[in-house]
Amino acid sequence: MLLILALAFSAAPGVAQQTSAEKHCLWELENGTNKVYLFGTIHFSSSNFFPLPAVVEQTFARSESIMFEGDRDEESSPAGRSHTLAAAKYPPGDSLKNHLSSEVYSNVQAYLIAAGAKGSHLDSVRPFMAVFALTDHATRELGLDMSHSVDGYLWDKAKRDRKRVIPLESLDRKLRILTSLKDSQQQFMVTQTLREIAKTNQVIRDTALAWTRGETEKIRQFIFESFRENPELEKILVIDRNKKWMPLIEAEMKRGGQIFIAVGLGHLLGKDSLVDLLSKRGFKVRQL
Repeated sequence: MLLILALAFSAAPGVAQQTSAEKHCLWELENGTNKVYLFGTIHFSSSNFFPLPAVVEQTFARSESIMFEGDRDEESSPAGRSHTLAAAKYPPGDSLKNHLSSEVYSNVQAYLIAAGAKGSHLDSVRPFMAVFALTDHATRELGLDMSHSVDGYLWDKAKRDRKRVIPLESLDRKLRILTSLKDSQQQFMVTQTLREIAKTNQVIRDTALAWTRGETEKIRQFIFESFRENPELEKILVIDRNKKWMPLIEAEMKRGGQIFIAVGLGHLLGKDSLVDLLSKRGFKVRQL
């Protein structure tokens, strides 16, 4: 959910080449009864990033059940968009500048003006939605698109192939998480996003290449650097969600058959990640 994480995983044009010796952000977990594959996705990318590496495409094709962070059909429906907009906007009489420090609000205005927009363009929305808007603009400037993501590619493929598709959380739950964040936490997200936009080109070059090679330790160090300043936000946006998803994953395991779980890569790295939680339940872990 934290957009700075999505930014770190962007795939820039021309960096998707891979060799047979390279690993991928794909883990195989097996306990003798169940076989589960965890794939760390990119929440936006460039169109030439597809198809995905052969090992990912083949593992996906063999899997019977596909689990995603959310329900993309629900999120993209007219009702879902309306619900999101309603949750993201302040009521009449309130505005973004009332919930950010004067310095951070001025920085948002400066970025918008430099981008050719009005400084007040985002005044009606909450900080978390401002983060989406700022990130969307910055990535589009680099030829990337949040609407054409690895998540979306796999969702559409699962629907076409008539896979069993299971969302791990509803749109309503996602929005409740974001709208319940304190002003200080949302301001932190805005500040970090503006910092990362300032060095977007270097971030994308480094992390995209690391992603294609499966160099997860490099990525882990980058994406959790920000959380060191705000561990409570990491707990809310990553760890608590991982733990909330585990009963759903375990319930699907009882059905049998191969499971493919596609979630943002930040949910698969470090302590209390899905990889860590499943390994503690006796699964043998192998990065492919």
